[in-house]
Amino acid sequence: VWKAGARSAFHEPSGTEIPLIWDPVYQRHAFNFLRHVQEKYGDNPHILFLDVTPGAETNPYRFGTIDRRNPEFRETFLQVVASDGKPYSDKLWINTLQDWITEMPKVVTSIPLLVTLNVAGLGTNASDRLTEVGAFCVEHGYLVGQNGLGKHSYLTESKRKQAFLSWSEKTPLFFEMVARSGRRTGTLMEVMQAAERIHCSLLNVYPEDVLKGTPGNKDYDPAFEAALRYGANALSR
Repeated sequence: VWKAGARSAFHEPSGTEIPLIWDPVYQRHAFNFLRHVQEKYGDNPHILFLDVTPGAETNPYRFGTIDRRNPEFRETFLQVVASDGKPYSDKLWINTLQDWITEMPKVVTSIPLLVTLNVAGLGTNASDRLTEVGAFCVEHGYLVGQNGLGKHSYLTESKRKQAFLSWSEKTPLFFEMVARSGRRTGTLMEVMQAAERIHCSLLNVYPEDVLKGTPGNKDYDPAFEAALRYGANALSR
């Protein structure tokens, strides 16, 4: 893709090449890849969904790692231009997300598609646009969800919580644990209760937690099995 002329931003401390997803060269190659995915896997009944989230959870890059360690990188990112000469702007980013979300179902026609949501931009002229982008996804038939589910998730009323509860009546919701169970995440049962609270349909559980809940495993813990059983019942309702 780079050899074809697509531009990227480079985060030197982590060695990360960050694609500019509004770059027309990058888009051409990305959609060609999706066409091949459809051709190869489109009739596979074992695929639950395909995560086709544009950007990093709809953000231009991974905020949880890059922003936290190097907040000054934002200024670097804002100076990088795509092959058509366009740098990042909030308007360009939201338009790009909407273009991707509109076009991908036309390419991947037989596999359910997922977008995992975040604030959807750098926030240079706008703040949290999760509910706006999420609503757009649901209107176009996507599953939606979020990474980072833990014991404190969605305990209080918020715009996000109300949006997810509303969307759960129209499309399956997918969530991923923030980390394996522990002090930061909570017990596995607390995570399952959070998933139930937000009407989650599909939950990505850390493998360590699954193994602990599996009889016969050397680290087996009946509390983990009980949590998995509770989650399976709650999420299947």
